[in-house]
Amino acid sequence: MQLYVLFLVILICLISSIASSTSIQFKSSLISKLKGGSISNKNNQMNIKSANNHNKISLRQSLLGSWGVLQVVTILGNAIKRLIPIALQPFQRQDLLLHHWITLISWVLVMGYTEGYKAFHLKFSPLVVKRAFKIADNASFLNIVIAGPFSMGLFGATKKRMIISWSISVGVLVLVKLVKELPYPWRSIVDSGVVVGLGIGTLSILYHTFKVFFSKKLPEIDDQIPPRI
Repeated sequence: MQLYVLFLVILICLISSIASSTSIQFKSSLISKLKGGSISNKNNQMNIKSANNHNKISLRQSLLGSWGVLQVVTILGNAIKRLIPIALQPFQRQDLLLHHWITLISWVLVMGYTEGYKAFHLKFSPLVVKRAFKIADNASFLNIVIAGPFSMGLFGATKKRMIISWSISVGVLVLVKLVKELPYPWRSIVDSGVVVGLGIGTLSILYHTFKVFFSKKLPEIDDQIPPRI
C-alpha cells in the first residue's frame, strides 16, 4: 500500500504540473539588446552586473535546494525500488507470449517518452528543482522539514495548482486500486513502464540540479509559488 501512496504522489504532481506549468523568459539576456545603441555601455554593464548578482546561488540556497531535491529523489527511488521486483517477474519467469512482449515494449517506450521526457524532463523536473532552490526565499519550519512535498508543489503553491492537485488525487486513487487488481503479467507490464518513466524522471531531476550548480541559473519555468501579501 505504501508503494501506491508514493505512486499517487508522483502522479498528482506530474499531471498537475502539465496542466498548470508555463515557461517564462529569462530577463537578463534581453537587457543588452533593449533599445540597441540608445543605452550607454555603462548602463548596460550595470544592468548585466545586476542580473548576474541576481542569478548567484547562495550557500543557503544550495543547502536548502539540495535538501529538497534529496527528499524528492528519495521518494522516487523508494517507489522504483518497490516496483522493480514486480516489473522483473516476466524476465525471471520467461513465460510471456508474443503479444505480451509487444505490449511491454510499446508501453515502456510510451512511458519513457510521455512520463520520463515530456512530463518529467520538460515540466516536472525543472519545477521541482526551481521550487527546491526557492525554499531559501520562502523559508519556514514546514517548508524546510518537508521540503520534498513543497518542491513537488503539494503545498505552498498557487490556488489553481492546489485545486488541480487535490482534485486529481481522488481520480488517481481509483486508478491505483484498479492497477493493483491487474493479473499477471499485465501488472508487471504496467509497472515496467512506470519504472522506466520514474527512472528517467529521477535522472532528469539530478540533471537539472547539477545544471543549476554549474550555470548558476535556476530553470526558466514558473515556480507557481503564490506572491507574498
